[in-house]
Amino acid sequence: MSPPRLPLLLLLSMAEVGCWAPFSGPLLDAHAHYEPAGQLRPRSGHRAGDLPLEMAEAHVERAVLLAVPPPAADAAGIRQANDQLASFARSHPGHFLAIAALSSADAEAALREVERVAGLGFAGVKLSPERLDLGAPEVRGLVARASALRLVVYVEGWWPDAAYQVGKLALALPQARLVLTHLGGVHFSDVLVFRVLDLHPFTPRNVWFDLSGVAPLYADSPFAAQLLWVCRQVGVDRVLFGSDWPLTSLEEAASSVRRLGFSQAEQAQVFNGNAEALFHW
Repeated sequence: MSPPRLPLLLLLSMAEVGCWAPFSGPLLDAHAHYEPAGQLRPRSGHRAGDLPLEMAEAHVERAVLLAVPPPAADAAGIRQANDQLASFARSHPGHFLAIAALSSADAEAALREVERVAGLGFAGVKLSPERLDLGAPEVRGLVARASALRLVVYVEGWWPDAAYQVGKLALALPQARLVLTHLGGVHFSDVLVFRVLDLHPFTPRNVWFDLSGVAPLYADSPFAAQLLWVCRQVGVDRVLFGSDWPLTSLEEAASSVRRLGFSQAEQAQVFNGNAEALFHW
């Protein structure tokens, strides 16, 4: 007995949305970590030097690496972490972009570090609303200076109200390029505020969202369809693949994004095209 055939209209519909064909091109990871001390989940077994091999196995061609300084590091410790990342990126030309850590306790030191890492060829800097008031004048000045130096500004997305704080930054600094990490994490529906902002033609469209951490968390859950819907509401052209390596393996991170249900064309944007456009890489 032959297997039942799917109706022709259903076949055409599935082909149209790309259900059968996952994106098979090279991936660009917009959120991985460089942490030679192994402080991020030290029992995972992943080491910084293992990353290039894992990238080759997972077909990740390029990655954006965020510096991870030691806990409670002072300005000198943060500079050292950034210098270690710069050295690692230089040793693998063409494969990595570097995102610098900044001091959260000393605004002047943070501003000096923005100037310094821009001169070292970094692609961006990272802020966390856990330790910073993103609405404070000195923080806005820091973001404004980073933007003037053509640096992308990453903002930690796990914390409550992160989406709203980034939205305020985006409105105040339309020239900035901002990445809200983890698509807001467990508060991912908060990013719908950017869908509301899109209704106003005078608002900038200068915020991107990476799926690191959040895609593996929700890919096989009842919330997966909601996460996909939110991505489409804010615009798939602003959604970035991110692994959160070493907290998640590159293969599992990529697989979780594929399982969310993006079409093949959307996967091409998420896995590659959007990050290329953001970083001009």
